[in-house]
Amino acid sequence: MQSYGSAQYFLIMKDFFDYDANQIKDAGYALFGRVHVFIIILCFLFIILSICIHKRKLSSENRTSMCRLYAIIPVFLIIMRSIYVITCGVSIIYELPLHLCSMTAFICMIFEFIKPSFFRSMLGQTLYALCLPGALMAVLFPDGTSYPPIHFITIESHMFHALIIAYICLRISDGSIIPSIKEVYKCIVFLLVVVPLVLLFDSHFNTNYMFLMHPSNVSPLTGFYTYYGYGGYLTGYGFVVFAVISLMNLSGMFVNRLIRRIAKVSKPDLY
Repeated sequence: MQSYGSAQYFLIMKDFFDYDANQIKDAGYALFGRVHVFIIILCFLFIILSICIHKRKLSSENRTSMCRLYAIIPVFLIIMRSIYVITCGVSIIYELPLHLCSMTAFICMIFEFIKPSFFRSMLGQTLYALCLPGALMAVLFPDGTSYPPIHFITIESHMFHALIIAYICLRISDGSIIPSIKEVYKCIVFLLVVVPLVLLFDSHFNTNYMFLMHPSNVSPLTGFYTYYGYGGYLTGYGFVVFAVISLMNLSGMFVNRLIRRIAKVSKPDLY
């Protein structure tokens, strides 16, 4: 067995926590390469296993505890990442929880601990129709592929997205979140409140939260920005978001049945 000296261990740990991917030897992995596909499979296995355990193995009380745990851990991961960024000497202004997925962690936690109301219903619809597809896209098209697979940011990011996807699926499976095309306006209300504030922040601090200033390098919307400029990009972005919200709610019955089939539990239709 090969042995490593303390200096070699130091270099391994330094690479694991190095914020600047350009300084890491052999950093990064290819989008939809073998490593990325393996990560995607792990994430989906975790989500499927979570649904099965939640619906088949746990009592009602333990199901609630599991959901609360899944709602809290992503927020804890955000705090850990913030501490990591500050420790690396990087400005926290670029790591605030203002991306949709980062917001999702707090939306999950608020949704989990407040009583049924219009506000909770609005958050539930937003989690399903907006946050769920956003988190799925983050797993399929991660913007952190410049980091090695075994790196703090890579592991934290994929754990984070797998957890919030799993949480939303759990709450769909137990009927706490009920997709409905009639509820599309609640997602629009959420966006009308949040997007102007984030856009104002982006403009003032030269950031790109929610990708409102330009698309990420791996975004399918890059072509809109390249060929039609900023105005064309925002128009295309808005159209895609509205289309996704509508399609998610139109496919709500299918999604409910799929999640119940994964859990192998027979429940009456929510429609």
